[in-house]
Amino acid sequence: MRGVLACLPALLLGGCVLWGADQREEAPQASSAPAAARPPPERTALLQRRREIPPNPELERSRALIEQAARDPTVSQHFQDDLARARAALDQAVMIWNEEKGRLDTDDEEWLQMRHLNYMARQRTALAVMKARGLDARRELEALQSTAPPRRPEAAVAESEATPPAVPLALRALQPRRETRGLVLTLGEQHFEPGQARLINSDTLLDAVLQYLVAHPATSLACEGYSDGAAAQKLSQQRARAVQQALLERGLELSRVTAVGYGSAGGAGARVELVISDTPPPDFDGD
Repeated sequence: MRGVLACLPALLLGGCVLWGADQREEAPQASSAPAAARPPPERTALLQRRREIPPNPELERSRALIEQAARDPTVSQHFQDDLARARAALDQAVMIWNEEKGRLDTDDEEWLQMRHLNYMARQRTALAVMKARGLDARRELEALQSTAPPRRPEAAVAESEATPPAVPLALRALQPRRETRGLVLTLGEQHFEPGQARLINSDTLLDAVLQYLVAHPATSLACEGYSDGAAAQKLSQQRARAVQQALLERGLELSRVTAVGYGSAGGAGARVELVISDTPPPDFDGD
């Protein structure tokens, strides 16, 4: 019994030593797994910085516009260079934003530079899209021209000698009628201030007249004024000129429109007649 008791401390000491050795052998394996799962320190720092930088809505919008343009088949096939320049400008703008960690005042030089680069990115994206739409339009036109039947020479001659086509619905309020001198439209007394040459309630009608003249570039227009009373000649001339000036302000060429006042209305009521014809305008201005 005493011998057993004497050996007991030695056995306990040996067990402790063996247990400690086992723990030292297993410890590296237990600690190595989490270390392998953890990202590198530099990656952790980058992620932390990105979390600290708020996104810039304008830059994100520009990126979305670029990606939307890139999905267009014509842009992606023919105008990748323009998109590449747009992306390069946007990347520089994003770099400035990230370097400043999104903390920029609108009067900072970096802010102005970033805005300029973002503007260039959007402009280059828009340019690529506009080029693509132009190319698509040319292709459609070429396709239509290739499938259109050839015109007969006699049809072309007949069209050139024909009177102006049917009057658009927008001009029906001007009481259109066809005479030997051409297509006649009438601006009545209700389209002028009483006793004055100032036009009223006529903008839509004059816009329609201009559209008709633009659609038929071979035509010319004569504004013929008629009025009654002691100052009939003067007022009719002023009203004719007012109509002429209104059309000139809308973009009509001066060489295509004349104005003359004939004075007495002859019982037909004060008015300005717009005579659209295929003949060149006369060589007078109404004086």
